[in-house]
Amino acid sequence: MEDVRSNVPTGGPRSAASLRQWGPAVDVAVMVHRREAAAVVAAGRAVAPPVAGRAIIDTGSSTTAISFDTAARLRLDPVGEMEVGTGTDIVRAPTFAFSIAFTALETTLDFESAPGLPVARPGQVAIVGRDVLAGALFSYDGPRGVASLEFKGGPPERHA
Repeated sequence: MEDVRSNVPTGGPRSAASLRQWGPAVDVAVMVHRREAAAVVAAGRAVAPPVAGRAIIDTGSSTTAISFDTAARLRLDPVGEMEVGTGTDIVRAPTFAFSIAFTALETTLDFESAPGLPVARPGQVAIVGRDVLAGALFSYDGPRGVASLEFKGGPPERHA
């Protein structure tokens, strides 16, 4: 089980206060979808390098998303759009195909169509939503300042 206590994107202090301030997060690398990367290589072009950073674990989000900055750095083209509920509104967001590698969990998940959203925290490249958490064991111990994430029986089968 990965301990996700170090919630400050720069690897700051591990404490109940930082968990409250930053929320639970996990180290990830977002990359061009594996299928698309194979097509790019077959065409003799270079694949954009993975974008490493933190993914906030958000139990209030129904879907996993990447930041607009991450999508731009990966040179991803939108594959569609979808309605996304925010804390105050429902907005239309472009969707992208991408893969996320959970660094310490040695797990990579492919997303055929998931939204791009603005994020305000430096180093945050993604949001992990309930679509991923549905196949995981997530624990949050506020008084001790500890959160953990583990895929029970392997990662979820599919993400669309």
